[in-house]
Amino acid sequence: MRSLKSTLSLIFALTALLISYQVFLSIDGLTVMAEDKINKEYSVIVATHHEVPEAVFKNKSHMIKSAEIVDAAPYVDYLKTDLSAENFKLLQETLPKFNRIKLTKYPSKEELALLTERIKTIPGVLQIEAFTKSQTTAYTLLTALKAGSIVYAGAVFLFTLLLFAKYMEVWRHEHIGRMKIMALFGAPVWMRSMALIKMAIISSIISIGMAICFVYFIAISEDTTAWLLSVGLPGPLPFDLLQSLQEFSIICFAISFISIGFVAFQGVEE
Repeated sequence: MRSLKSTLSLIFALTALLISYQVFLSIDGLTVMAEDKINKEYSVIVATHHEVPEAVFKNKSHMIKSAEIVDAAPYVDYLKTDLSAENFKLLQETLPKFNRIKLTKYPSKEELALLTERIKTIPGVLQIEAFTKSQTTAYTLLTALKAGSIVYAGAVFLFTLLLFAKYMEVWRHEHIGRMKIMALFGAPVWMRSMALIKMAIISSIISIGMAICFVYFIAISEDTTAWLLSVGLPGPLPFDLLQSLQEFSIICFAISFISIGFVAFQGVEE
């Protein structure tokens, strides 16, 4: 009964760790998706006296992905009926050139300020509209989300380490007597630890299966997809079965066998 309780406790701890790890990856992935989506919709508008070649803008910063002239005709055509043909033609000739600049990544407040200053050095630049207020708000939210996911992952990892430290102490007291007797008869460490090894393998396999099922259910859930769509992100939630299986296996077996090694060699030293 005691062995079963220890196994169930180990399964619970490993499963919680794997699910927490996947949640962290999902939050991080969603943050990257959100940042990419915002960046695709975000652009810096630059008004210039004359047409400026795209290469000139790109030479000012490696963050500039592209620069294109915005067709202003749709925005001034409504004035055609209110102005004479001569005045309307004069308006078209004196109207500044508007350039839409797309960036390779979503900039921080500091990066945007530096980019703006560099663009201002281009001859003929009249005004730059970087939508600083909305950009700063969006960047702050993304940064907070990233920081939150890191803090969450760190807290779960620390909790799991403390939990495993407690389990190692329990395992040592449960198995130290049997391991010492086997050591007197010359049994190698792996043989003395066979009971722990079997428990670790069984617990790891069950934990991996439970975590995979849970994550897969969340990934294919219609509610999850609907939530992603409601916040403007494409659904469903990305989930790679083989990759998750590989990563979960590495985490489970690494933690389990490191814990077993600690118990086994500590028992030998005593």
